[in-house]
Order: sequence, then C-alpha cells, then structure tokens
Amino acid sequence: MKVGYFDCFSGISGDMILGGLFDLGVDIEQELKRLPISNYRLSIHPVKKGEIIGKHIDVSSNRKLGTEEMIALIERGELDEDVKLKCKKIIQRLEDAEVKIHGRKKTHLHELSCIDTLIDVVGAVSGIKRLGLEKILASPLHLGKGMIDSSHGILPVPAPATLELIKGIPVYQTDVQSELVTPTGAAIITTIATDFCSLPRMKIENIGYGAGTRDLKIPNLLRIIVGDEILEYEEDEVALIETNIDDLNPQIYDLVFERLFSRGALDAYLVPILMKKQRPANMLSVITERKDLDKIIDIIFKETTTLGIRIKYIGRKRLPRKDTSINTKFGKIKVKITEWDGRKRAIPEYEDCKKRALEEGVPFQEVYNEVLKASFLR
Repeated sequence: MKVGYFDCFSGISGDMILGGLFDLGVDIEQELKRLPISNYRLSIHPVKKGEIIGKHIDVSSNRKLGTEEMIALIERGELDEDVKLKCKKIIQRLEDAEVKIHGRKKTHLHELSCIDTLIDVVGAVSGIKRLGLEKILASPLHLGKGMIDSSHGILPVPAPATLELIKGIPVYQTDVQSELVTPTGAAIITTIATDFCSLPRMKIENIGYGAGTRDLKIPNLLRIIVGDEILEYEEDEVALIETNIDDLNPQIYDLVFERLFSRGALDAYLVPILMKKQRPANMLSVITERKDLDKIIDIIFKETTTLGIRIKYIGRKRLPRKDTSINTKFGKIKVKITEWDGRKRAIPEYEDCKKRALEEGVPFQEVYNEVLKASFLR
C-alpha cells in the first residue's frame, strides 16, 4: 500500500503542503487548472531553511471568497468526485471552527477570506490523489507558542480555530515562538490523515520538502515521506491453559464457558481425546491474558472435576482490527473491520445479528449479509 507520511516537525500550513507535493513531482499548477478560476498567480521557488532546501509556493490574489462560493467553484471544477467531497469537507470544517470561535456566519471569515485557502485545499487533496497515495499518516503536530496579530486582533498560539480543529489529535509545544500550525493546515491534515503516529515501517521511495514563510530557529519545513508500507501484524503474548477431563457431566460445560468468558477468557474450546485405557474425554483449552490467569484457573478448579492444569505462554500474531458500529436497515450492528495487504474484511458481531434477526422476524443470513454490504460501502 502506498503511504504518505507528513512529518510535521515544524508544524503544517497549506502552502507547506503544496510545496512538499510539488517537491515530490506533482504539477500543482496543472492540478489547479481543474478549478474554474484564473485571477490568481502562483510563485514557486526553492528556498533554504536551515541547511535543507525546500519548495515554497506563494499564492497572489486580491479576490475574496465566502464558503458558499468556494464550494460552488469546487462543484463546477473538473475534479474527481472523491476529491470534491474531501475538499468540501475540509472547507466546511474550517468554517465551522471559525464560526464557533468568532461567532459569525455567512461572511468572509479570517481563514476563508482569500482565494489561497481554496487553492491550498484543492491543491493538497488533488495532489495527494495524483501521487496515488492510499493512506495518509502524520506525526504529532508541533504547535509553536506565543501570540499572533490577526484580523481578529491579538490571538494566542495555536489560534483558537486551529485548536478547535485539532481536538483529539496528539500535539506538542517547544519554545519556538511562532504559529507553526495554521487553521488551513490543521483542517487539511486532520481530515486526510487516518492516524498521527511515529514513522511507520515502510520502504521509502521519495521525500518532498515544503517550506514555510518565516525563518525560525528550526528548519521551517514540512517533510512528506512517500513509500510502500511494510505490513505489520499486531503481536502479543498470552497464556494457554489446558486440562484433560473424563468425568464431568457434559451439560455443565455451558456454565463453565459462560463463567470463563465473564472473567476474561479470550477463547475457550473443547477437543475430544482418548486418555489412558482408551477412555473418551475432552481437553479443555482456554486462552487468556496474564493478568486474568489466576481468575481463569480458579474457575476451572471450582467448576470442573480436573485435578491439574498445564500452562504455556505463547506468542500471537493478529491482523490489526477495529471495532465499530454500522448503520443498516436493521439498525446499528457491531462489526470488526480489518484492512491488510490492500484487502478489507468485515466480521459482523454474531449476537447483534441474531438479536436483529429475531426482532425483525427475518433470516439470520439476511441480516448478516446486509451488515457485510454496509461495511464495504463505508
């Protein structure tokens, strides 16, 4: 899977994103010709920040735009539908943040007042698609500190609209006295990035540097690293408990399993075996985390007839997954989603599907298939 990692060691802004994409080979001017606008000028040139050369893109225009006009221009543009949707979402999030902070509606807001906001958003989203990036990740955001003089007056860094946009995102500050993350940069990266993390395992193919305007004590650059993701499994260690049982009423296993799962068992199962003297029996196996080991052992001794158990510590490799709820015509149903090697897999929660099937009086398989269909349309 082709990954783009945005290394925001000096923050992020719209012009830094465009510069980084241009440095990676994206023809930003060609991408922007898809918009039905012409009264602006791009200035693209290399600049040295610290000891690193990056590309800086400056947008010149006196034209003022409101949110509705921006969205109309995006709609009229020769852009792919997924690009249009993402651009409109970024613009709307930016307006919502400005309105919440400054309390104005349907007007030329501070960050939305100039045409460069539209250029930054469309150039970023369209450029990322042009590079064929399937996943966008980013580092925690370096915010900077101090105060800025804006059209709203003196504001603290990060600007209030920026702070609104980065809620739930990992961030940090150092003693760099400057605005490092702008509202436009925040709106773009928090919309397109799926995670904010350290550099993932990847085979690096290309690096682009987008330069900011100011000269700082650190290189004022955004570094975009492009490459193929090296697929990872989730790894952990668990305890496997086993015991052979040949004299337990099989009806009792129902209660045994219920209590095992209620106390933290990750899995439990029975395997038919033959013991000495060819006596038929069952091998009870339980997988649990170390922290729940004593509780599981206690249940096995209390609820079964066994006199001894075996314990092994084993490593596991698991596909990464996330638990979510999917809206279907049968209501919300829980599902596990995993994406690996470019493939998506959905596993609907059995109990939820069973409950909906009974409530609606429909076959279980109808509910199950509906959840699968809804999962892949997300």
